[in-house]
Amino acid sequence: MHDSRVEGEPEHAAVLRPAPRAAQEAVAAANGRSGSASLFWMNERLLRHEISARPGNRPETATIHEEVTGFDLSHRAGVLRQSLQQSTLSGQALAQAVGEIAGTGYASTAGLDADLPAPRPSDDSRAALQELWSRLAPWPAHVMHLSLSTVLLDGYRGCCPAPDAGGVWPLRYRALRLQAVRSDGSVMVREWQFDSETANDNTLMRMAARLSQILRDDPPENSGPIGRLPLVSGPGQCAVIFHELVGHLCEADQRARATDQLSRLDGLPPDLVIRDLPDLAFGPGHLPMDDEGTAPRSVTLCAEGRLRDSLFDRDTAQAAGLPATGNGRRQDYRHAPEPRMRNLAVAAGTTPQDALLDGIETGLWLDQCGPAWMDAGADRFGIEIAAGRMIRKGRLAEQIRGVSVTGAVSAALRGITAIGDEAQLCDQVVPCGKGGILRTGISGPAVRFNALQIG
Repeated sequence: MHDSRVEGEPEHAAVLRPAPRAAQEAVAAANGRSGSASLFWMNERLLRHEISARPGNRPETATIHEEVTGFDLSHRAGVLRQSLQQSTLSGQALAQAVGEIAGTGYASTAGLDADLPAPRPSDDSRAALQELWSRLAPWPAHVMHLSLSTVLLDGYRGCCPAPDAGGVWPLRYRALRLQAVRSDGSVMVREWQFDSETANDNTLMRMAARLSQILRDDPPENSGPIGRLPLVSGPGQCAVIFHELVGHLCEADQRARATDQLSRLDGLPPDLVIRDLPDLAFGPGHLPMDDEGTAPRSVTLCAEGRLRDSLFDRDTAQAAGLPATGNGRRQDYRHAPEPRMRNLAVAAGTTPQDALLDGIETGLWLDQCGPAWMDAGADRFGIEIAAGRMIRKGRLAEQIRGVSVTGAVSAALRGITAIGDEAQLCDQVVPCGKGGILRTGISGPAVRFNALQIG
């Protein structure tokens, strides 16, 4: 495959190439919604290794399964014709655009080769998976089935929305996934970003210990209603609380639906600083451009005790009379672009992390969030607790499951009493559902909330 990277450029750097002129001109001439006039494609190959067994199976008898899946453009003419038809192009312009995009010349210069080789992990990564598996035994009696898998994805994505923009950039994805089916039919899933080819022995030992601890501590039954208690969200992944309470609220279309008081929310802790960043260092929301071809920029969502800026795609920016921020994102060609987060980064505060539990007689430590929702119009949110522990007399106690956190967005944000001094990048995959599923980055410190409804 043709590779346009400059010699010495890192593997993860953006690979940008111009879109075909006919496609650019056809899209630029399109009528209707600006977002629907963009072209988008993905070409990816995914490899999955899995070890799976029921109680009593010896680890060495479990089998590693491999499968290669993905969406490529072997039939890209039909795929792109369907995408282009949303933009009311004339028949001649449509035929010209599809013809040029589907041509072999474009495929070879834009990195859309249907023969993109599937990723192949080294023998070391297979051995690492087997080693992790061997350290999971023994399982708790209520875990009836267990599977452990690694996912490796390599590919490209791109868009060509206007004559002055367009390009292709690489997709890179590594993950480790643990799934346990309990005797009551419920399923526990934990998933981490993970580079199985570069992990050393220390990384493997830490992951093995973490997985084993999760299994040992898993409660056999759902926890009952708990009540209104202080909550401390752990560092890293649990910044997903702010993904819901602040990130979605600051998406321009959501903010327009919010009550006047909520859209201008103030009275927040002055040291609560939240930004939406396109930077690669902050996670998988890194974009050299959004799906409308807009160059991304950093956006400050919360600072100085109040909500600040909004996340715009081209349509919402035009309606507001402001420049787009590069947040026009979509899952694939079947979805229209809309304002979506990229990487949400919560800045560290000043409270030592070890001191966040001080003085809490009974509370909850949140290790991992599950599915969540936020209703800006009703000033309400809810987050399922995928993993958490009770806090008793200032110390972490038993693990809980099957409960959720609910409340008013405004009250939860104004009820923050302390922000930890150690921000961490989330090491778990954080899918975000709105108009399609997108991967976003999450980074932040542990945060203490005064009291939230848990049950």
